[in-house]
Amino acid sequence: MLLAAAHLLPYRVSLDVARGGVAFSWLEPTLRLLPSLSIDSIANVLDIDGTGRVSSTFGLMPTLLRGRAALGVGAQWTLPWSGVVQAPGVVGRIAWLQDRLAVTGGVRSLSSGHRQAVVMLSVSDLNGLVYWLTLWRAR
Repeated sequence: MLLAAAHLLPYRVSLDVARGGVAFSWLEPTLRLLPSLSIDSIANVLDIDGTGRVSSTFGLMPTLLRGRAALGVGAQWTLPWSGVVQAPGVVGRIAWLQDRLAVTGGVRSLSSGHRQAVVMLSVSDLNGLVYWLTLWRAR
């Protein structure tokens, strides 16, 4: 039963340490172009900022893979569940451990008067972590 519940967990959880807030992603497709180059997706279906406003954030991020780290820069669109859609923002991400740990920084929107800095710390593959911890616990 615990293994079935692991599928309900989001793939990535990101904490916004600059303005407060949290984002959840259940799916993040990646297109591998070369062994050292991919296009990563940003797909935070549920993004709650520090003021409690709820939105969804989507984008694309070309990413260079170097050894055990990855470096990406791209655009993201934050789509509020209620309110006006703003211009896209720009973000960069440094990730380690096959993208399991990441630091993302940038600006949510380039619209004048709506530029909010974002610094997010994220952990991904939570369902995989639950799976392996459950197997380890069963020993």
